[in-house]
Amino acid sequence: MVALFVVFTFLFFILIDFFVLRAQKKTHPAFEPSSFLAERLVFDLNTLSVPGDIFISKGHTWAKKNEYGLIKVGVDDFIVKSLGNFSVSKISEPGTQVRKGEVIFEGVSNGNKFKFRSPVDGEVKFTNPKIVGKKIIDPYGDDWSILMLAPEYEISKYQLFAGNEVKNWMRKEFKRLREFLGAHSVRPELAGVTMHDGGNVVEGALSLVTDEGVKDFENEFLLM
Repeated sequence: MVALFVVFTFLFFILIDFFVLRAQKKTHPAFEPSSFLAERLVFDLNTLSVPGDIFISKGHTWAKKNEYGLIKVGVDDFIVKSLGNFSVSKISEPGTQVRKGEVIFEGVSNGNKFKFRSPVDGEVKFTNPKIVGKKIIDPYGDDWSILMLAPEYEISKYQLFAGNEVKNWMRKEFKRLREFLGAHSVRPELAGVTMHDGGNVVEGALSLVTDEGVKDFENEFLLM
């Protein structure tokens, strides 16, 4: 009798979540079709793209000096693959003075909002007009977000990750992501195909975390 009560209580709360998310035009992971994994790509350290000429911050934004001396800034591939259907929704206006660690643009993924912070001090000079509302698929190429004037860049870039440091740090971040998904995902078995042996993670796995998990992700992975 007690077991039945527990089962019905569990189903009751799932149904509540279902109707709440339905009103928000979201899908509850418990009602995802069994073909969920077959329809999504997986990623691991070997599929994460990290060009050798960029510098990445702890908040997963990157910086690179262009041929005109301005600093191009965007979000890294780790975030794009973790969030899945991700687009930039708001960018700081040209002329804005920002300090390292201050919010410089915002993004949206599966109805959840995320804030991204500047990897360096500087002034926003130009923004990428094509990026707002567009799904990010080329984070280090056409889908950059901002061009900054950063006079202290040659000094401050050494506080960021580059070269082999990026690979070592990304390895730790990937491990942290697997552990995070295991603790925060509504259905951990859908978040990672082989999470138990340290393998792949499903692209867009952050869509399977709880609302509280979304906040925790920003605090744990996007702050500097």
